[in-house]
Amino acid sequence: MIPEFRFVSCCIYMDCDMVRRAEFDRFYLDSFELDELARRNYQKPLLAAQYIYSRIALKLLISRYLCIALPEISIRTTSEGAPFVLLEKRERGLFSASFSHDNMRLFVAACFSHRCAVDIQSLAGIDWNLVMYAMGWSEKVRDLIIDGCTSNPTYQWSPNLICALVWCSYEVWMKLTFCRGLPSDFSWDKIHFLEKDPVSCDIFFKIDVSDSCPYDVRHIYLRLREHEVIGVGVLAS
Repeated sequence: MIPEFRFVSCCIYMDCDMVRRAEFDRFYLDSFELDELARRNYQKPLLAAQYIYSRIALKLLISRYLCIALPEISIRTTSEGAPFVLLEKRERGLFSASFSHDNMRLFVAACFSHRCAVDIQSLAGIDWNLVMYAMGWSEKVRDLIIDGCTSNPTYQWSPNLICALVWCSYEVWMKLTFCRGLPSDFSWDKIHFLEKDPVSCDIFFKIDVSDSCPYDVRHIYLRLREHEVIGVGVLAS
């Protein structure tokens, strides 16, 4: 029985040994995935490893959740470049998938009955002020993050973090809209601090996408995990 709605995800941290071993591990992919890998013709081993391990991870995630064998799962790509999950003897339209890569970090997700999109961004090594200026968001990112419980402004967040939250949200929004939207179409009203996990110390946020934005995407959820930001968005099919 397929669940009516469930979102599953995982994060993978590759090391140099995994990148070197990817050439052997690619045999966990099926013929369609191997053909796509060949067409992409990656010149850098890291890019090939990102492709291979993101698909293996997603297959393992779905296999564990649905209790089905790995050979029954195939990750295909739509004409719009978005991944989707094809399962033997099951309806294709129920499953969407999303991948995001940031150097040696991978984030993969699958969603049942709804379209999902994810993104992972590093806080380090990026001139976020320049990115925000290029996107025309320099003034807007000066707005303070709002406490989700009290609705009061909070002051402890660095400008770099706010910029990374916005960019991660934009990437998720673009994936949900199949990149049909223009950068100028994306805008947001507020960023909310939701909570801090007492065990992992991960911090959770929510960004409210403006009603003026095209497409029915109204909230994107974000997670600050050490020096990276992970974004997740879901859209009804």
